[in-house]
Amino acid sequence: THMIATGGPDCVLRVWNPFVCEKPSAQLLGHHAAIVSIVIQDAGRRLFSLDAARCVRVWDGATHACVQSYSTMMETRRVPLATYYHPLSRVWMIAARDIALVQLCARLNPDRTDGHTHTAPVTRVLYNPLFKCVVTTGMDSCIMVWDPWRGTRTRFIRHAHSLVRYGRDEPVEITAACFDPPQQLLLTGAANGTLKIWNFNAGVCVRNMAIGNNLEVTAVMWVPLRILAVGWNMRVMEWADGGASLRGKSWELRHTSHVLCADTRPPDALATATDNGELVIWRLETGQPYARYRVDAPIHKCVSPRKPGSRGAQGPPRVHQLRFLRSRPVSRGVGSLLVALSSGYVQVWSHHPVGGYLTQFLAVHTVTDYVMSMETDPDCNFLFTGHSVGYIKIWLMSNFCYPGGPVVPLFLPALRKQFPFLFRDRIPGRAKRAVRAQDLPMLLSSVRGHLQPVTFLQYCAENKILFSSSADRSVRLWSFSGEYIATLGTMLPWPELFPDSVWEPAIDQPPRVPADLKRVSSSTTLKVLNRGLVEWLTPGLVDRAKQTRQSLRPITAEDVFPGTYGMRLYKPILGRCYELPSKAIGRTPKVTLDTDLDKIPVLKHIKTVEEQDVPRPPTPECVQALHTFRLPSSLLSTTGLPTRQASMAFPQSTQRHKGNH
Repeated sequence: THMIATGGPDCVLRVWNPFVCEKPSAQLLGHHAAIVSIVIQDAGRRLFSLDAARCVRVWDGATHACVQSYSTMMETRRVPLATYYHPLSRVWMIAARDIALVQLCARLNPDRTDGHTHTAPVTRVLYNPLFKCVVTTGMDSCIMVWDPWRGTRTRFIRHAHSLVRYGRDEPVEITAACFDPPQQLLLTGAANGTLKIWNFNAGVCVRNMAIGNNLEVTAVMWVPLRILAVGWNMRVMEWADGGASLRGKSWELRHTSHVLCADTRPPDALATATDNGELVIWRLETGQPYARYRVDAPIHKCVSPRKPGSRGAQGPPRVHQLRFLRSRPVSRGVGSLLVALSSGYVQVWSHHPVGGYLTQFLAVHTVTDYVMSMETDPDCNFLFTGHSVGYIKIWLMSNFCYPGGPVVPLFLPALRKQFPFLFRDRIPGRAKRAVRAQDLPMLLSSVRGHLQPVTFLQYCAENKILFSSSADRSVRLWSFSGEYIATLGTMLPWPELFPDSVWEPAIDQPPRVPADLKRVSSSTTLKVLNRGLVEWLTPGLVDRAKQTRQSLRPITAEDVFPGTYGMRLYKPILGRCYELPSKAIGRTPKVTLDTDLDKIPVLKHIKTVEEQDVPRPPTPECVQALHTFRLPSSLLSTTGLPTRQASMAFPQSTQRHKGNH
């Protein structure tokens, strides 16, 4: 280990190099009582120190920073302490009048899990493009700042929100978080109705706010010059981002139940929804509502609020998530707002003043599943959905509810080349069978990323990496095609990631599959995680892929999925561009061909007939007997053939023509 740690009555923990005895290599300050016991773990990566005041501090052996502290473990004072550390179970036994068992960084089984990010369910994962870092918040009231390119934690804020109860400081769950528009500050909301603004790089709280007492904050939004928050108080609360007031300004009361989700589209609109199916769209500039609907009756506007007890026995579906398609124009027939319901459907709305409900599509393939989180890319061409059973799906939204938008053919070879989910299966999985009768939007990928609900999704467009947080206490990184990259806080080696490039899997390394998903995943999930190389689905393809990797050349589309070039197209790849333009559109749609591949696979799907001679039917024997004649003997010398062969030297039609003359 080459490390020695000492402590004494001066309350200073000293770290020594055994080969340099003149002075300590580091002095760790933080204890307020004499240090009585020290434990070194993982070859000096973690240090644990116990003082006479029954306070345990955890130190990082590399940075010499205090990671965590535990105080008032035992109520007895002035009693000598006896300690023993068991290296196999990693349990620290502290004995006085009572015996306390402290688990010190329990060793995880790599066959069971890849590691955990938090000690409780993770509620938010946010990527900061300014500092190139990831901020996670959880139900353990902790804020963690991560370096996703190295997989290390750079900042840890413990008990970010707390509540004094019975004379004790108890942590409060963090339920919402977001960044300010310049991406320099962090706003968090908790289950007790408090909000805080953080300088997350320094770990300092700069402002405190509240929406009420014991009223959970479900969503927070930071728009230019204003801070908005919604929760169980059924109202929209507003603060000035440069002020110092604790209580904010309350908007008009338009909801009759708890507000579960909200989303903004600066500078146009704000949308809020409740657990009883109410959807209200507000003008973000003035704070006035201009549309109010019910998701169970989306065709008609709800004019007057319903009483809380007037709904039916089963009740309307709950709204779990809202998402604006910010890159789309505000038009009556353009879908610009997505509403995820507890029934498993995602409704498409137009937030135009004279707009409304447009359509809906089924986003699940299992019973009792629903969408809990949604995310889009900056151009709103793709939709990422996180589900209550742990699935992560990707949908093509370019040509869905967007009249006059970009024309994108449905069966592009580039999509089949990029998403292994679209590869041909012997038996289609449940995800494909569920959307078989649903043409739009097109399902591009479906993979089970977690064993418990996916609480939040964050997409990094610069590196094409998707971050997912879950109730299983983990935050995982995924590629754009659905391949698993790593888990924040894992004990496994971290893959090579660079902040200025798109992540690409190494050709000479096999795909990674989370340990907790190996035993419970479906064939479709395993196919996506293994880049489409599943032996029982495509026999012989794995061996060909291994030979390709050994030759150290990139895998082409033919190597990964040769069926792309042998399967018949069920829909024309060029669309209906040959038809006359519609009167409603008034112009000819633009044709966009895919030139990513070196050849066009549609050429192999055209049915052609090879060139061959036309067969001549045989002449009946009766006709041959009537029209057979022999050449004169004077001509036999010129032909050079015997008499018997000369009679058969010409076709029957020629013999008949000469016989008539």
